[in-house]
Amino acid sequence: MRRRLAPVLTLVVAVAVLTSVGCASAKATDWTGHHIDEVIKEFGSPTRVVSTPDGGKMYVWELQRSVSEPSWGSGPGAPTVSSNVRRYTATKTFWVRPDGIVASWNLHD
Repeated sequence: MRRRLAPVLTLVVAVAVLTSVGCASAKATDWTGHHIDEVIKEFGSPTRVVSTPDGGKMYVWELQRSVSEPSWGSGPGAPTVSSNVRRYTATKTFWVRPDGIVASWNLHD
C-alpha cells in the first residue's frame, strides 16, 4: 500500500511547491510612484481605462487563469489522482493621477 501512495504523495508535494513558486514570482514591484507608461510596457495594453472624478484614470487588466487542483477517487486497487481545472479571472487595477503617476494599485488573483 505504501508503494502505491508514494507517487501520489510525490505529485501532491510537487503541485504544492510549483504553486507556491508561481505565487512568489507573481509578486511584482511596488508600482506606486511609477509612470503608467512603465506599467503598460510591462503588462501590455489594459483591458479597459476609466476616467476618475479627480481627473485621473483607472487602468484595469483582466487575465484569464486556470489552476489544476488534484482530487482523489477510490476505485479497484490503488487510489487514483485526477486533476480538476478551475478557471477564474484575475484583475490588476491601477489608479493613476492626472500627471500619469500611479497613486495606488492592487491585484486580485
